[in-house]
Amino acid sequence: MTATLMVIILLAIEIFFGVWALITKNRHMEERGIVRIGELVLFGVLCMTGVLQWGFRYFFIFAVLAVQMIYSVIVLFRKKNKDYKKGSTFLIFFRNALLILFALLPAVIFPQHTEPVLEGAYEVVTAKYTWVDESRLETFANDNSYRSVTVDFWYPENAQGEFPLVIFSHGAFGFSQSNASTCESLAANGYVVASINHKYHAFYDIDTAGNFTLTDMNFINTVMAQNENLTHENEEQEYENSREWLELRMEDESFVLNTILAETGSRSSDISNSSDSASDIVFSLIDPDKIGLIGHSLGGASSAQLGRDRDDVDAVINLDGTLLGERTGYVDEMFLLNEASYPIPLLDIYAQSTYDLAVEYEGDDYANFHVEDNSDLVYSVVFQETGHLNFTDLPIFSPILAKMLGTGEADAQVCIEEMNQLILGFFDYTLKDGIIPDFEKVY
Repeated sequence: MTATLMVIILLAIEIFFGVWALITKNRHMEERGIVRIGELVLFGVLCMTGVLQWGFRYFFIFAVLAVQMIYSVIVLFRKKNKDYKKGSTFLIFFRNALLILFALLPAVIFPQHTEPVLEGAYEVVTAKYTWVDESRLETFANDNSYRSVTVDFWYPENAQGEFPLVIFSHGAFGFSQSNASTCESLAANGYVVASINHKYHAFYDIDTAGNFTLTDMNFINTVMAQNENLTHENEEQEYENSREWLELRMEDESFVLNTILAETGSRSSDISNSSDSASDIVFSLIDPDKIGLIGHSLGGASSAQLGRDRDDVDAVINLDGTLLGERTGYVDEMFLLNEASYPIPLLDIYAQSTYDLAVEYEGDDYANFHVEDNSDLVYSVVFQETGHLNFTDLPIFSPILAKMLGTGEADAQVCIEEMNQLILGFFDYTLKDGIIPDFEKVY
């Protein structure tokens, strides 16, 4: 049963009682009470049988149905029917209709969905850490606090040996769970994955102490204004903004990577998985000599630049991000691009909307195309009929929001599953000495 169908059924019941009351000039409180009780009982049965997947999307409607049921029980015991008033009948209908619409709004925006297919040899467990970088003050706050970074881990359960480390960086307004299916897929196939929540760049941040932080509004406004004014007149300011954003992202990623490597070095490789300490387990599983980076959008740009700058990174995947770090300056109304060949394997995955815009707007001067032309280690693919958000889990989690923010006509489920397989194949090739994938130019 979909949320839309629930809305239709519940509204139909309200319409029925409203019309019945108007025709008979009777509010039919006892009949309403019996139906209210039946609604909650049916809701409970649907949840227990799995037709409705109980979760946050149904909290509000459960509360509404529960309150209505309690009121109905009271009415049935009192056996007292309130006097009919035409105005009250209309007010009750509109009140109840608005309550239903509001209560089911989360289920409409975030409908039940089928999770992407997960194949792998390992069961996956998760862990979460918040680390404080005492070398950096938090520039988004005026309290002299240090920059803190929260990281979500996915890793193989009950595994022995060491596994490659992959660090994920989300896009602007994303968060560490934006590509949870990708992280889980990698972990199920023998990787330790660390996904960073870039505080104030993330949609929201909840650290391990429970502190809640929303995206910085100035960052939102600047990004939105920049995206709405893609003209050559704004390129110099775009360059300055992107350098500032990249610096923050790269410092976060580098800090997380250094922290993980330090923790890995302090753990014995033969720690038993029966240990009570999750941190002992996750860090003992990491092979510090096999490191990959992956990011979406702005996170892809920072990951690619960190892959160029650090000698201990072995491979990078960029999910539909402009390689802003390849722009080394802006002179005479032109971006200066890095002429040095990209040093490690890089997989550039484009949405068709991004690729077409890049060809039209910048042509051969587009940073990503320039990198591809200057290195034999850079691979690129384009997913047909896709938009920018098709390379996150959002189109599956909330098709409505994803459509508003930018997706194509491609099947979201198929797209994310094919992307996850491509990512796995690339990292197996670069971090596990596997066979090079047979990359198709267009998917």
